Amino acid sequence: MKFAKNEIRFFDKIKHIHSFKTEGIMKTLKLAMVAAILSIAMISYAGTKPGPVAKTKVVKISLTQALHEPGLVIAMRAQLKISFLKVEPHGLYVGTVYYNKLVYKIYGTRTAWVRFFLSKSKTIVGTNVFHQ
Repeated sequence: MKFAKNEIRFFDKIKHIHSFKTEGIMKTLKLAMVAAILSIAMISYAGTKPGPVAKTKVVKISLTQALHEPGLVIAMRAQLKISFLKVEPHGLYVGTVYYNKLVYKIYGTRTAWVRFFLSKSKTIVGTNVFHQ
Protein backbone atom coordinates (compact mmCIF):
# COMPACT_ATOMS: atom_id res chain seq x y z
CA MET A 1 0.00 0.00 0.00
CA LYS A 2 1.49 3.29 -1.05
CA PHE A 3 0.86 6.59 0.67
CA ALA A 4 1.19 10.05 -0.69
CA LYS A 5 3.84 12.37 0.76
CA ASN A 6 1.20 14.34 2.64
CA GLU A 7 -0.18 11.20 4.24
CA ILE A 8 3.31 10.08 5.33
CA ARG A 9 3.95 13.45 6.90
CA PHE A 10 0.60 13.19 8.69
CA PHE A 11 1.52 9.78 10.15
CA ASP A 12 4.93 11.07 11.18
CA LYS A 13 3.27 13.96 12.99
CA ILE A 14 0.89 11.58 14.78
CA LYS A 15 3.81 9.35 15.86
CA HIS A 16 5.73 12.40 17.06
CA ILE A 17 2.74 13.73 19.04
CA HIS A 18 2.08 10.28 20.52
CA SER A 19 5.72 9.82 21.59
CA PHE A 20 5.73 13.35 23.08
CA LYS A 21 2.61 12.56 25.16
CA THR A 22 4.08 9.24 26.29
CA GLU A 23 7.34 10.88 27.34
CA GLY A 24 5.43 13.51 29.31
CA ILE A 25 3.33 10.89 31.06
CA MET A 26 6.40 8.80 31.87
CA LYS A 27 8.23 11.82 33.31
CA THR A 28 5.19 12.68 35.41
CA LEU A 29 4.95 9.09 36.67
CA LYS A 30 8.63 9.05 37.57
CA LEU A 31 8.25 12.31 39.46
CA ALA A 32 5.20 10.98 41.29
CA MET A 33 7.02 7.77 42.26
CA VAL A 34 10.02 9.71 43.57
CA ALA A 35 7.71 11.96 45.59
CA ALA A 36 5.86 8.92 47.00
CA ILE A 37 9.10 7.19 48.01
CA LEU A 38 10.42 10.36 49.67
CA SER A 39 7.19 10.90 51.58
CA ILE A 40 7.18 7.29 52.83
CA ALA A 41 10.80 7.68 53.93
CA MET A 42 10.00 10.92 55.76
CA ILE A 43 7.07 9.29 57.54
CA SER A 44 9.12 6.29 58.63
CA TYR A 45 11.93 8.48 59.99
CA ALA A 46 9.56 10.86 61.75
CA GLY A 47 9.15 8.73 64.88
CA THR A 48 12.65 7.29 65.16
CA LYS A 49 14.58 10.36 66.32
CA PRO A 50 12.65 12.14 69.03
CA GLY A 51 13.78 15.50 70.29
CA PRO A 52 15.38 15.98 73.68
CA VAL A 53 13.54 14.03 76.34
CA ALA A 54 12.42 16.02 79.33
CA LYS A 55 13.85 14.64 82.55
CA THR A 56 11.25 13.22 84.87
CA LYS A 57 11.33 14.40 88.42
CA VAL A 58 12.23 11.74 91.00
CA VAL A 59 10.60 12.07 94.40
CA LYS A 60 12.16 10.11 97.28
CA ILE A 61 9.75 9.48 100.16
CA SER A 62 9.31 6.96 102.94
CA LEU A 63 6.67 4.27 102.83
CA THR A 64 4.72 5.84 105.69
CA GLN A 65 4.62 9.18 103.84
CA ALA A 66 3.53 7.46 100.63
CA LEU A 67 0.64 5.73 102.39
CA HIS A 68 -0.94 9.09 103.19
CA GLU A 69 -1.58 9.67 99.45
CA PRO A 70 -4.50 7.40 98.36
CA GLY A 71 -3.75 7.66 94.62
CA LEU A 72 -0.13 6.74 95.20
CA VAL A 73 -1.20 3.72 97.28
CA ILE A 74 -3.35 2.50 94.38
CA ALA A 75 -0.42 2.97 91.99
CA MET A 76 1.88 1.11 94.40
CA ARG A 77 -0.53 -1.84 94.60
CA ALA A 78 -0.76 -1.94 90.81
CA GLN A 79 2.96 -1.59 90.02
CA LEU A 80 4.80 -3.29 92.88
CA LYS A 81 4.90 -6.99 93.74
CA ILE A 82 6.06 -8.61 96.96
CA SER A 83 8.70 -10.53 95.02
CA PHE A 84 11.00 -7.45 94.92
CA LEU A 85 11.67 -8.00 98.64
CA LYS A 86 13.56 -11.20 97.79
CA VAL A 87 15.96 -9.48 95.40
CA GLU A 88 17.50 -6.74 97.51
CA PRO A 89 19.66 -7.23 100.62
CA HIS A 90 18.27 -6.71 104.12
CA GLY A 91 17.87 -3.10 105.21
CA LEU A 92 15.90 -0.46 103.37
CA TYR A 93 13.97 -1.62 100.33
CA VAL A 94 13.16 0.80 97.52
CA GLY A 95 10.12 0.48 95.26
CA THR A 96 9.83 2.59 92.10
CA VAL A 97 6.35 3.81 91.17
CA TYR A 98 5.20 6.08 88.31
CA TYR A 99 2.33 8.32 89.42
CA ASN A 100 1.09 11.70 88.11
CA LYS A 101 4.00 12.04 85.65
CA LEU A 102 6.50 11.67 88.50
CA VAL A 103 8.79 8.84 89.53
CA TYR A 104 8.47 7.96 93.21
CA LYS A 105 11.31 6.12 94.94
CA ILE A 106 9.59 4.78 98.03
CA TYR A 107 11.82 3.36 100.73
CA GLY A 108 10.92 1.38 103.79
CA THR A 109 11.97 -1.53 105.98
CA ARG A 110 11.23 -5.11 105.06
CA THR A 111 8.60 -5.41 107.82
CA ALA A 112 6.81 -2.25 106.65
CA TRP A 113 6.72 -3.52 103.07
CA VAL A 114 5.44 -6.94 104.14
CA ARG A 115 2.67 -5.24 106.17
CA PHE A 116 1.79 -3.15 103.12
CA PHE A 117 1.54 -6.14 100.80
CA LEU A 118 -0.35 -8.34 103.25
CA SER A 119 -2.87 -5.69 104.32
CA LYS A 120 -5.98 -5.70 102.18
CA SER A 121 -7.43 -2.53 103.71
CA LYS A 122 -6.11 0.98 103.14
CA THR A 123 -4.45 1.27 106.53
CA ILE A 124 -1.44 3.41 107.21
CA VAL A 125 1.50 1.25 108.26
CA GLY A 126 2.27 1.52 111.95
CA THR A 127 -1.07 3.13 112.90
CA ASN A 128 -4.67 2.10 113.21
CA VAL A 129 -6.03 4.92 111.05
CA PHE A 130 -8.28 3.83 108.16
CA HIS A 131 -9.03 5.83 105.01
CA GLN A 132 -12.72 6.26 104.32
